[in-house]
Amino acid sequence: MKKIGIFCLAFLLLISVFCIVGFKKAEAQDKGKDPKRGYDIVSPTLSPDNKKIMFVVCHPDICDLAVYEIITGRMVRFHPSSDKSNGVPSYSSDGKKITFISGDFGDNYNVFVMNIDGSGLKQLTHDYNNGKTKDGPDIVVKLNAGPSFSSDGERIIYKKSGIKRQLYRPGRQILHWDVYEMDIKTGKEHRLTNYRFFHIAGRPAYMPDGKRFIFSGEGAKNHTGIGPKDFEAYMKLYKQNNIFIMDGIKNALEPAFTYGDWTQEPSVAKDGTILFMARTCTQKVKKTFCTYDLFSRRGNEIKAVTNGRFPQMAEPRISLDGSHAVFLASRWEGAGPSLFITRIDGSELRYFELPPWESIKEVRHP
Repeated sequence: MKKIGIFCLAFLLLISVFCIVGFKKAEAQDKGKDPKRGYDIVSPTLSPDNKKIMFVVCHPDICDLAVYEIITGRMVRFHPSSDKSNGVPSYSSDGKKITFISGDFGDNYNVFVMNIDGSGLKQLTHDYNNGKTKDGPDIVVKLNAGPSFSSDGERIIYKKSGIKRQLYRPGRQILHWDVYEMDIKTGKEHRLTNYRFFHIAGRPAYMPDGKRFIFSGEGAKNHTGIGPKDFEAYMKLYKQNNIFIMDGIKNALEPAFTYGDWTQEPSVAKDGTILFMARTCTQKVKKTFCTYDLFSRRGNEIKAVTNGRFPQMAEPRISLDGSHAVFLASRWEGAGPSLFITRIDGSELRYFELPPWESIKEVRHP
């Protein structure tokens, strides 16, 4: 099971690498790119009225935010900050603001907020890493990613890393992720978890009550006496069901629900409907094959949203009203990520043939 988890994590890192370790130009040029499109796509999210999809387009040397109009097919891109890379956008519930991260293709990414018309740009976090080491091989890296709004638009919830460490493969990986929030008016930051997760997939999100929050985290290191003592024990007990709902006070390292042997990347609608990914694995001779689909959870009832059994999938996001889901998936084995939308009831699954880079108009704001 650990090998399967590593495989899925590798895909997540590929298509959303800048949100975790900084977008690498070589990867932008060589991996996961549609040759007809000429750019990578990352982190889709629906507008509150379900008429637009905002996501990230990465071309060599730059990552812009882009908006695609579902009915007309019109697509524009914009660059809201002075940094080279902007990513992981989220709308406020009223559609008047967006939050996103911005940095310069390295370990320095911070959370920003702005009005939808391009005005009122405000930097919320101010973490800049200078590469100095602590006692030992680890490098301190405070990288911010995956922001989203509270329902009242007054707070931002996001994830923040802690260190870079040499692991089993060449290079260093950013680790020790936890969930934070910030009051937009005061700029006061509050740490919501203290588990030093190996990885937090996707974006943390507030539950409808504005107090609890939902996210998926793997490999917690600091349990403070709560839950399994190590990663192996957790997997044995919960079979890699990694979705947590916590309140920032009495946090418990137990999954909010279980479904099969793996759940990841939850998002939540205003009515409490939860969208998440899960996988199906089959054994053929000596090799394990896994495919991925989306599921919805209303109350205690879980239903399939897709039945495509995609070879790879990542970054699903439910609409504010709980009627639709947008996500990235490979249409066939070995293909890069493509953009899809579907209704939560499983109908109207649609794939978007996005325009080539040269035809995307650049505007000052979306």
